[in-house]
Amino acid sequence: MGQPSFHPDLGPASRFLPKGVGRSLVRRLSRLATPRLDRRPAPDHGELAQVSGRTVRLHRPPTAGTGPHPALLWIHGGGYVLGHPVQDDKIARFYADELGAIVAVPDYRLAPEHPFPAGLHDCHDTLAWLAARDDVDADRIVIGGASAGGGLAAGLALLARERGEVSPAFQLLVYPMLDDRTTTRPQPAPERFRIWDERSNRWGWEAYLGRSPGGEGVDPLAAPRPGQPAGGRRLRLRRHGPRHQALGRGHERRHDLFADEAGAFFTNRMPQDGSVGDDVVLQELALRFR
Repeated sequence: MGQPSFHPDLGPASRFLPKGVGRSLVRRLSRLATPRLDRRPAPDHGELAQVSGRTVRLHRPPTAGTGPHPALLWIHGGGYVLGHPVQDDKIARFYADELGAIVAVPDYRLAPEHPFPAGLHDCHDTLAWLAARDDVDADRIVIGGASAGGGLAAGLALLARERGEVSPAFQLLVYPMLDDRTTTRPQPAPERFRIWDERSNRWGWEAYLGRSPGGEGVDPLAAPRPGQPAGGRRLRLRRHGPRHQALGRGHERRHDLFADEAGAFFTNRMPQDGSVGDDVVLQELALRFR
């Protein structure tokens, strides 16, 4: 069997990147990196804020006046078990500069020490705090994220509607981690993936849910599964504005572990709700492209 075909920009790196990350590696990385990242100063043209005991990295446009400005709540990825807002300083800075928006990146609590709904509630607290700021236009707030951050953003849209405090104008989901049932499907060829493979995915879901993934009774806010019954919640996304999602796909093999579930999520929900959205499929790209 030949090597999978990655995009030329990723081909050299794909030979050296690990195919997956295990629990012991994640814990070592977190133990070594988190204290250093916590000590990082505020971003340029920004500040560090405290919201419900969690740090939020706030990025402002360099020429921002008094506002009010549009805003983006950006949620970092990491499979629900690792990651830090600092890792997305560059992309947050890009959005602030290009869109003229205030970008808030919360340091939400991570599993397994803090399973669902801790991280989701941290994100909602940040959303409510952002909407209440004098320099933010509460009618122009976008919620978005990558990987687990995209999954949290999807759950946050549902939670925001449920609580009725803030109505996000747009969802920006980048290879979102949405459906725990992907852990029960037949194992694909491991050479397809880099950084986050099926074993990593199963552990991430187990840690976040606090139970084995793929079974019945999983809260839709934790895993907004495409096509699942609402379980008392109306999971349709009407009144949440348009959405945009990006995923990576190869010509012969898919390298984005979440491509199928992300496509199914909106295929099953958006048309019946009359909502507006689009998918961008980038060929031969893997999870963690940017």
